[in-house]
Order: sequence, then structure tokens, then C-alpha cells
Amino acid sequence: MTFTDEQLSAYVDGALPESEMEAITDALAQSDELTERLAALRSTDAWLKEQFSELEETPIRQETLDLIANHGAAPAAESDNVVSFQKPDHARTLAGWPAWGQAIAASVTLVVGVLTGMQIDNGSQPTEGAQQVAGLIDVSNPLYPVLQNTASMQSTSLSGGSIATPTLSFASADGTYCRELTIVDARTENRSLACQAEGGWLVRASVTTPKTPATEGFTTASANTQLIDDAVRSLMQGDSLSLEQEKNLIDMGWH
Repeated sequence: MTFTDEQLSAYVDGALPESEMEAITDALAQSDELTERLAALRSTDAWLKEQFSELEETPIRQETLDLIANHGAAPAAESDNVVSFQKPDHARTLAGWPAWGQAIAASVTLVVGVLTGMQIDNGSQPTEGAQQVAGLIDVSNPLYPVLQNTASMQSTSLSGGSIATPTLSFASADGTYCRELTIVDARTENRSLACQAEGGWLVRASVTTPKTPATEGFTTASANTQLIDDAVRSLMQGDSLSLEQEKNLIDMGWH
């Protein structure tokens, strides 16, 4: 019998009917693969709760608060940017959010789940490249070799015409490494932040911003992309890595 990640997550929370709880318990006794999946979900859930406990103590920049206030105001005209969110397959609400996290969720449709970071799509349908920046980026994701093996400021072409470029690497306070990544195509620019996690790189924050006409340049200098800068500042321990430090870590598999 096959169990989805949603079922396993509900099993962790004790939120399934008794018959399903017993079925999963029996299956766990017979399947090492299922046991490993459950352990990964538990590990990620605990990690996210720990990180959000730290974020609760981090002051929010005024630009971000202004963004929340603006989205909570009267409906914008049709020509204004609209914040939307494409929910990942395995997303579920994280219990125990801090109050400011709930406010952001209500104002800009920010959803955090077992395998997701915060994601904002500001007014444009996410392209194939941007859609791949969600949850856990494992070896099956085309962005995995970009994060794992590509030096900062070196670009990689993806299917669909997107170009992915790591722009920054740093050590976080918990001892893992994180990387900022941009994905650009003809219509949008995505900025994302991913950190090492069991099985790959976990997306901590992701913002997709539409391009304006060529005469106007990009619409990236906004409170939306400020969220990425705030996330970097809250996680970074010391200075960002030099290219030489980064190369050594890439050669050693980021260990």
C-alpha cells in the first residue's frame, strides 16, 4: 500500500483515523523506505519549528510591514501587481506560527508547509524554472546541480529558456550552508534562498517578480525582494563565502 506525504504528515501529528494510523504503523514495521520517508518528514518539521522560533525574535523591516499594510488595504486596480501563490503538492500549515507569520500569511498569501519555504509570486504566472524553486530541492530537481556544483555568478541554462545563477553563499548560525539563487526568463525574475537539508537544499524563501517593459527595466527593487535580503541577514553567520571558500566546499560536496 502506498502512502502520500500528506498521510505521513498527518500520521506524525496523530491526525488520522485509527484504522489509517494502524495501517501506517504496520507498514513502517515492514518497509525501511517508508521509515526513512517518515524520519525525513519529522526532521524537516522539527527543523522548521526551530527556525520559526528564531524568526519570531527577528525584527521585521519597515518596508516589509508597509508591504503587508498595502496588501491589506482596498483592492488594487486591475493594472496593479497581484500577489498569488501556487501551493506545492505536499504543503500543510505549520502549527504554532508566530503572530507576525499569521499576519503575513493573511496579507500576502504566504504559506509554509513541511517541505516549503515562503513563496511570493508578485503578479506573473510562475514559469517552469520558478516553479522548481519550492520545498526540498533534491537530486531529481534540475536546480540541484546548480546549487550543489555551480560557483556564484556562473549561469546555467534550464529547460524552457530560464537561466539560473547562484549569487551568494554563506554559513548559517546552525552550521549549514545557504545559497541565494536567481532564475531569469523573458517574463520574470525569481530570487530564492535555499539552505542545506537532509536530502538536498531546502527553499527558505522565494520571490518571483514580473519584468516591466525594457524601457523601465526590472521591478525587483521592492519590499517583496526585500524579504530575501531580510532572510539572508537573519540567517548569515559572519561574512559571505569568498569564491575560493565556495570552490573548496563545492569540491568537498559542501561538507
